[in-house]
Amino acid sequence: MPYGPETTNKDGTLNEVGQKVERCVAQVMKDPNFKPKTGQDKKEAAIAVCKASIIRAEEVNKQLQK
Repeated sequence: MPYGPETTNKDGTLNEVGQKVERCVAQVMKDPNFKPKTGQDKKEAAIAVCKASIIRAEEVNKQLQK
């Protein structure tokens, strides 16, 4: 499932970030204690949480490598 341009290759396949998001979403969806707070359904909220977390971590890692 594509999660946005920052998570896919030019051919539409998931890049490394997209694969991390996909694994994260699967784990969050299994967590019975995870409950969305913003009116989203569980999957939408899991995608948002995972994307924000992973993409932010990628940005921090890039800054640290400079």
